[in-house]
Amino acid sequence: MSVAELKRAVDILSVEDRLELADYLRRTSKENDPQWQAWLAASQAGFARAYGDDEPDYSGAVLRETPHQ
Repeated sequence: MSVAELKRAVDILSVEDRLELADYLRRTSKENDPQWQAWLAASQAGFARAYGDDEPDYSGAVLRETPHQ
């Protein structure tokens, strides 16, 4: 399929279908990208270390405003 043919095929899609196609292409391109997978694994590991089971519960924390000078 040529680029022109692909463009014509996409042009007839509804906005909802175009968004679904874009989401699918984003997901599949990342799933097959080793660099993306390595970044994702490192990011998840860092998140797990930062917010592990020993992280205190901040749900009841009171936040103070910084006074303006």
